[in-house]
Amino acid sequence: MDINTLLAVFGGAQVAVVALVVYLGRLWLKRFELELTQTLEKSKHVSQAQFDREFSFYQELWTHVSNLRKAIRDTILPFNSIIETDSNAIISNKELRQNCQNLILKSEEFWIFVESNKPFFPTEMIEYLDSLRNDSYVWGSELIEMKSLNSDWYLTKGSVKLQELNATVNSLEQIIRVRLKNLGGLN
Repeated sequence: MDINTLLAVFGGAQVAVVALVVYLGRLWLKRFELELTQTLEKSKHVSQAQFDREFSFYQELWTHVSNLRKAIRDTILPFNSIIETDSNAIISNKELRQNCQNLILKSEEFWIFVESNKPFFPTEMIEYLDSLRNDSYVWGSELIEMKSLNSDWYLTKGSVKLQELNATVNSLEQIIRVRLKNLGGLN
């Protein structure tokens, strides 16, 4: 066997091997691209489903928070009316008692919602939910137990407590916005 025949045999074999490797490489690349595309589509679908579920959940949570916030504000309305007219007036216990009972009811409804869904809340949110739940209940209970309330009490303790409750609600709102933004749903 001469050298030219030997080179032709090995050169042809190398070309065939290289062609086979290129063909198999393309075949594997197509399979890999298909698997990657399917994985990305599945991940995208799961992310969208998770966002939709959490968004719906946060809408329900916000309904409870809004109802609680309104009940808190309703306990303040009697104070606002007497401050405008007579700063030494004493508030009617009947109207205040009704508003406080409503606040306690809304606090209890909020408590049930939070407790039944607590495992699904992000960790950073639980502290604010518990604080809002407890503080609003205590607020209503304290007001209902007082014999008489005047505007001086409201201007000192009442307005501070209201600011604290509003700060808690604002913090909850911010946490929800950040969570939804991280899920890709808000800009």
